[in-house]
Amino acid sequence: MVKSVHNALKALDFIVERHLNGKNVTLGEISSHLELRNTTVRNMLKTMEKSGYVSRGEKRSYTLGARCFDIERARVGGKRLVEAAGGALSVLADKIGESLVLATIIRGRRNVLLRVSGGNVISVDSAKAEGGSGYGLVTNRIMLAYASPGELQSAIEANGLPSSGEWAGVISYEDMVVELRRIRKIGYAEERGESLCSLAFPILSENGDALASVGVYVPTFRYDESKVESIKFSTREAIVNICSLI
Repeated sequence: MVKSVHNALKALDFIVERHLNGKNVTLGEISSHLELRNTTVRNMLKTMEKSGYVSRGEKRSYTLGARCFDIERARVGGKRLVEAAGGALSVLADKIGESLVLATIIRGRRNVLLRVSGGNVISVDSAKAEGGSGYGLVTNRIMLAYASPGELQSAIEANGLPSSGEWAGVISYEDMVVELRRIRKIGYAEERGESLCSLAFPILSENGDALASVGVYVPTFRYDESKVESIKFSTREAIVNICSLI
């Protein structure tokens, strides 16, 4: 057994346990748990932070890093999630008549897991609609709204900051944080365009971490307040069904 690796994994287990209770953990608490000196544990945490398994929280505390969330999404977001979501999203597409996409984020980049076509005669080809940039996609925005600071930093390292015109009103890190907080508060992301509108909703774990997102694409001529409310209700209902199966 490699003792340094064993201690790092014990530290990560401790951070995971605290995360499940909605708490971060301090250097002193980790050192006490491992029965090691602060200097030893600090150096170990620096390596774990650089590797993406640990990130800094508030008040010099530590929490899970982006790679931990990637592992959870890979575990849940593969065949298991697609099988759970396939039936529910097919029913949803028939009910609201619009095209859907199921997506997640791994290493800061978006991965499409499933696409379902809408039942209306005129519907949106979601693959063509998503030909633009990452930050322009509502499924990305809603995932980032529920991301940890480490995950958000990982996404910025992978994609940079939004370019001009990519995300209305968002060109800096500060702008992004403000907008992501607003999105998280209302529980969905929305984009209204001249010919196309889109909405996205998160699929959350029991602990409130974003596992994936469901995006809905609607031609603008069909996008009114009644339609929006119907999509919100029906999509959230479908997500509850999906969560009960994963």
